[in-house]
Amino acid sequence: MAQIIPFGDPVNDAERLAIAHLRDHLPNNYLVLHNFEIQRGDETFEVDIAVVTPHAVYLVDAKGTHGTIDVAGPKWYPAGRAAFTSPLLKLRSHARVLKGIITDSHPTRRELHGIYVDNVVLLTAPDAVLNDPSGRDGKDVVTLKKSAALFQDPGRVPTKFVASIAAYQSIILKALQGVARKRTGPLCFRNWEVAERLGGTDVYTEYRAFNAVVGASSGRVRLRVYRADPYLPADEREAQRKRIGNAYEALSRMPVHLNILGARDFFATDEEDGYVLVTDDLPGQALRMHLDKSELSLTLDQKRRVARDLLSALDHAHQYGVIHRNLTPGCILLGTDGVLPASVKNIPPGPSVGRKVAERRAGMADSAGEPSAE
Repeated sequence: MAQIIPFGDPVNDAERLAIAHLRDHLPNNYLVLHNFEIQRGDETFEVDIAVVTPHAVYLVDAKGTHGTIDVAGPKWYPAGRAAFTSPLLKLRSHARVLKGIITDSHPTRRELHGIYVDNVVLLTAPDAVLNDPSGRDGKDVVTLKKSAALFQDPGRVPTKFVASIAAYQSIILKALQGVARKRTGPLCFRNWEVAERLGGTDVYTEYRAFNAVVGASSGRVRLRVYRADPYLPADEREAQRKRIGNAYEALSRMPVHLNILGARDFFATDEEDGYVLVTDDLPGQALRMHLDKSELSLTLDQKRRVARDLLSALDHAHQYGVIHRNLTPGCILLGTDGVLPASVKNIPPGPSVGRKVAERRAGMADSAGEPSAE
């Protein structure tokens, strides 16, 4: 059995399952550290699991997503749910940070630069399958059944790195223990308690969450938490807030429409180092998947309904001066037939295509194609 070093408690079933499986299936000279966060500069990043092996260090993100997950560009498209940014974008960045923590702990020991720090997304659902035709993410994603073999495979380590890091395990552990800290309680943004971290970039992180006051049975929402600089001058902070909150402010002035995803709230974090956009989390499939996968192809009647409902949504938005600047198949969600977006929570998507949702993103300068008010 591997040695378990807990910093905090698992926050969901996927993490619990992953930790228990690695504990039971890895050798006793492997270290499994779990549930901690690290502050580097003005960013705090969360770590589900870190596995220290005799040949490499692995930063692991546990995901409980069910069914087939299609990879297209930087997005993951899970079956029956809206797309989210690949978790590997941020995980790869965090792996580089983790490597820096190890090398910085002993600046004079150049051999520490030979330690390989890898990144892996661990899918814990028994039916989870990653479909990645381009090979962009597939090599860094593993199912629970195959995870022990992956972590014990020294062949993943590139030849430019040292083949054995067993002599440095105590240095690695002390370096992490020196900066890692336990999170006190679940991650919350106001009343929204995070149930699952989905993915993100250097600019934002996406979560699935529920109302902590009402309880998880009330349904889930999507959070997009943007980083912000609280030390900017007042005028620059205000400009930053407007850029991030542009979509919510524009759409909040617009009456509700059946074919437009609901934006529930927008607010600053308690520390004023970020902004949170809260939207509905609806069952459905992105139009892109219906176009790319023959088994999801639409009938002529369904295509007409897509066009009709999409034009209806655009017409409604344009009447109130709201322009969607990047309307693509990847950001159009096909839901269940004839069901209002506000009432579909906890209902699985049906076989036919119904209400369309022009998914809105916050109006960040880095994302060319968000709604804007004119």
